[in-house]
Amino acid sequence: MLDDRGLDWMWNASAAGALGTLQPDAWGGLNESTLGQMLAKRGVATRPLNRKDPLDPPGSPRRNLVGFERADLDAAIGARKGSPRAA
Repeated sequence: MLDDRGLDWMWNASAAGALGTLQPDAWGGLNESTLGQMLAKRGVATRPLNRKDPLDPPGSPRRNLVGFERADLDAAIGARKGSPRAA
């Protein structure tokens, strides 16, 4: 999802919406708050990201929404690989 957009970050609301679109049976109804809780339980930090959405037209304002960065996601995945529950 991040790679498809060429991003190293994503807002929780955008990620929840994308997951619901990609796999509605599994992720339909997921919201940004629940996604944030799920990420936190897996060691992925979420925080306000004051960014400009690359899909917005030129001149659009930045938005300060809660999200996560790819580096934090990769770090959490790497940390879990050694865990017996990582499967």
